[in-house]
Amino acid sequence: MGQSRRVAVAVAVLVLVAVGVVAAVALRPDAPAEPGGTASATASATASPTPTPTLTAAPTVAPVEPSAQPTAAPTVQPTEPPAPDPGLTPTEVVVTFYGWDPAAAAATVGAYVPLVESGARCTLTVRQGATVLSVEGPASPDAATTSCGALAVPGLASGPWDATVTYTSATATGTSSPVTIEVP
Repeated sequence: MGQSRRVAVAVAVLVLVAVGVVAAVALRPDAPAEPGGTASATASATASPTPTPTLTAAPTVAPVEPSAQPTAAPTVQPTEPPAPDPGLTPTEVVVTFYGWDPAAAAATVGAYVPLVESGARCTLTVRQGATVLSVEGPASPDAATTSCGALAVPGLASGPWDATVTYTSATATGTSSPVTIEVP
C-alpha cells in the first residue's frame, strides 16, 4: 500500500506542475492568440532575454558593417546637394558612425532621423577646399527612426574632408552637423 500511494502522489504532483506550466504560458500577457481566440499552451524549458538596443556617441573612426538590406550602388556627383525646401518641417539628422573604410577605399557615414516615414532620401556630401562630392541613397524606416544606412564616397584625395548628411522626404528635411574624415 505504501508503494502505490507514493506513485499516486508523484503522479498528482506531476499533473499539478504540468497544469501550472500550461496555465502560466497561456496567461502570459505577451502570448500570441490562436485563430480560435485561445492562447497557445506550448511551454518552453529555456528563456532567452530580448536585447535592448542602446545608442552611443559617434566615434572618430568606426568600422563599416555591411547593411542587412541590399541597396543600389550610389553614384558620386561633383555638385552641391539641393537646397532644402523651406516648406518642409525641419528634423534632426544624427550621425551614428563615420570614418575612412580602407576595404572600400571610401569615406563612410551612417545617420538616422528620429521619425518614421517611407520614401525619403539621404545625401552624403563631402568637402575639401573647392571640391564637393555627393552621393545619395534611400532611407529605410524602422520601428522608431528612419535610417540613412551607410553612405560612402570613394576616390577621395588624401587629407581631411568635412562630411554632412542631408535627409529629405515629402514632409521633412534636415542636415547633420559636419564631421571630419581623415583620408590617408
